[in-house]
Amino acid sequence: DALQDDTTSQFFALIKEIPLEKLVPQNHDQAAEDDREALEKLATSFLEKGADNSAALWTLDHCFSRLPRLVDVTLQELSFFLRRYYAYARLLFLAASHSDPIGNHNIRKLMGITEVHNDEFTMHLSAFRFLFPQHPSTLNSDPHSPPPLFPTRSHYPTETEIAPPPQRQGRCGEQAMSKFLNQEQYNARVGVHLQQMRILQLMYSAQPQLKRLDVTKSNIADWLNHLYEAFFPPVCYQGSIADIDWSTIQDAGEGIRIMKEWVRAAIYSLSVDSEGDQAVFLTSILRLTKLSFAFDGMNPLQYITQAAPVKSYRPPQLLRGPEMAYIVEDMLASIQGLTRTSVTSGILYLQHMLQQKLYVNLSVLCDCAEDVCSSAIIALHLRQWNLPPLHGLVLPRSWLIGPNKFKRGKEVLIDLFLDVMQRLLDVLASRHDITQDIYWLEHTKITVIHRHTFIQRICRMLCLLAYNAYTRGIRNRVEEMMSRLRSNDPQRATPPFYQRCALLE
Repeated sequence: DALQDDTTSQFFALIKEIPLEKLVPQNHDQAAEDDREALEKLATSFLEKGADNSAALWTLDHCFSRLPRLVDVTLQELSFFLRRYYAYARLLFLAASHSDPIGNHNIRKLMGITEVHNDEFTMHLSAFRFLFPQHPSTLNSDPHSPPPLFPTRSHYPTETEIAPPPQRQGRCGEQAMSKFLNQEQYNARVGVHLQQMRILQLMYSAQPQLKRLDVTKSNIADWLNHLYEAFFPPVCYQGSIADIDWSTIQDAGEGIRIMKEWVRAAIYSLSVDSEGDQAVFLTSILRLTKLSFAFDGMNPLQYITQAAPVKSYRPPQLLRGPEMAYIVEDMLASIQGLTRTSVTSGILYLQHMLQQKLYVNLSVLCDCAEDVCSSAIIALHLRQWNLPPLHGLVLPRSWLIGPNKFKRGKEVLIDLFLDVMQRLLDVLASRHDITQDIYWLEHTKITVIHRHTFIQRICRMLCLLAYNAYTRGIRNRVEEMMSRLRSNDPQRATPPFYQRCALLE
């Protein structure tokens, strides 16, 4: 009778196709890959019919019992893998969060659970071994309680399985930064990160207690750091937020909803208890604030300003000038862009960070500098009352994005901004190793190639400022700054792209 069932027939038909001859060791990986492809086809047919989720979950579990090598796959291949894995994780979530899992016949059949007596159940050794790694035992528990462990916790591919581990990324960091991404690749990269977050959210929803653990909060913060770099790459030729095409990203709305939830929780969970937490606090709040304003409108002010670490944590090194102004508040005023002094607030907090040599991620620092620079250029342009807001402006599209950037009447301390950029260029161009003491990058040490890459990014910013400026004074100052990059001083390296930047200016 069982063979008459369509689901069972398909399964046994596939079993017959599996070669029974003894495999030599070198063929194991290929055989595993072939089996995975066959199982994926079977799972797809179950999912498309939607009639038997238990069969689909059982098949996908065997399919993902051994993860494929993900380091060398393309973005499109990784996206497809995560799409299928999300279907697996969702079925796991539905089973694990069922209100009466033991009372459900399909779940009992799926997990090989047999009722012995009243609320006593046994599980077969071969069924879902990853769910209960101990010896098969009698389950004396509340039949209405969910399974004790969400399987994705042990099966989910970690960051080191998708990308090289930190200790191997010295050279890889340089190669990754030099890689060009077109718009399709940029969106695929963002989509991959959002897909991974959706999978993890299923795990946290199945086991809410996990979110209260410090290690989980740290993991969420790390995933948000990776998402930040996907949205805001360290170099312009890897795309920008202006390249976002939500129609190409599967379930983008759900991914952004989860991201906003994680960002809010991360802001409230910011810790300043240890020296390590205090060292990365500034970078963390800059990243989270930028993500918040980019995707959560003006709502961030309602929770950022009320978060205890922002409201109460005011160390002396983050207080500016004799008035002891808190530079986090300067940063918020700059991004919000509502006041007449909003651009000035941005310039002042950048100046304080450079003067005090505050420890900060170099890519995030340049993001902040570009935000302030774009606001300054637009503010200077809007002083020409006889011109339309965008007439004659030559700026990257991403520089035009932001709340209240086109509000007139803002003051701009442009000479002070150029002084700040000159200080940053001097630090990056120096042959001394002070860069490592002040700035850092994710998963890699700052090399000479990294320094030249960010000098080039700053030069691009200055060239755009000079091109859009309406005064000869600004252009002369930028020309002088560019000229200083060329040096015969053995303690200062001349960036290899100097001549190209000088021609652009």
